[in-house]
Amino acid sequence: MACKVKVTRHGYLAFRFYWNGREFWQGTGWRDTAKNRTKAEGKAVEITDEINTGTFNYLKWFPKGNKMHEFRPKDNTAPAESKPLTVRKFYEEWIEKKKPPFVRVGLQRNYKQDFNRNILPFMGDVELNGVTLDTLESFRIHLVDDRGLALKTARNAIDGSLRAMFRDAAGG
Repeated sequence: MACKVKVTRHGYLAFRFYWNGREFWQGTGWRDTAKNRTKAEGKAVEITDEINTGTFNYLKWFPKGNKMHEFRPKDNTAPAESKPLTVRKFYEEWIEKKKPPFVRVGLQRNYKQDFNRNILPFMGDVELNGVTLDTLESFRIHLVDDRGLALKTARNAIDGSLRAMFRDAAGG
């Protein structure tokens, strides 16, 4: 575990770290001159001492270094209380992305009709990650028995529109 001074291919001085089983460089922005080399080697000795004693703090030495994101303290504050994402809320964001030329005009129309007529009235307030196979089965029964839709129409709403939204919600 140490810090050494090296010269980059552009003629600048950089620190070469061997610390915590890792190797990485940290540039200084100083040209390779005798004065700058002496200054860098002095700092390398100080850094090496801190590494050896276990007191090295990367952010103290390089607050804007190229590895600063790895050494910043993690933000452990709890996120603000947010309401769970419902099917309705996700749909409102999702349908805004389903416009021509990204989807056919007819497909956009079908999505809107299926959601506004069938899906949102039944499961709009259900949490997005709370939709289960039982929910889908109950929805299918509702469409066929209560709403009087044909089985094919019910399947189109579930296997087409609803599945497309869940596919996009899962990132697939």
